[in-house]
Amino acid sequence: MARETAIAPAHGGRPPHVREAGEVARELRTDAHEGLTDAEAARRLREIGSNELPRPKGTPLVRQVLRQLVEPMALLLLVAAAVSWFALDERVEGVAIVAIVVLNATIGLVEERRAEAVELFRTLGAVTLLQRFEEEWSG
Repeated sequence: MARETAIAPAHGGRPPHVREAGEVARELRTDAHEGLTDAEAARRLREIGSNELPRPKGTPLVRQVLRQLVEPMALLLLVAAAVSWFALDERVEGVAIVAIVVLNATIGLVEERRAEAVELFRTLGAVTLLQRFEEEWSG
């Protein structure tokens, strides 16, 4: 479900983060010091949606596996396994070479997935928000 953002770049296409805070607050119809009432926050949540960054899509698992298997060394070892199996009739050596390729691809895949997870955390970043409730303001 696509949703529209509450604030779009205005004033010559300048995004909110480069404009004055008061100007952005006025455009959002809020007070920078008082914030939104609970009712207004609930209304905006219903109409606009939650304030979340889109999750980046990772590389599909099949593509990652194929990437591991088309490495030059993996291809060379697969050719050696085929030669051992078919031309030399050395089944044990052929299976051992394929096992090595599979083990190498598995290790590479695990490392790639870990690196992707670390990159995901870096791109999303940790955001800390301070929320003030109406009760604190009304006394």
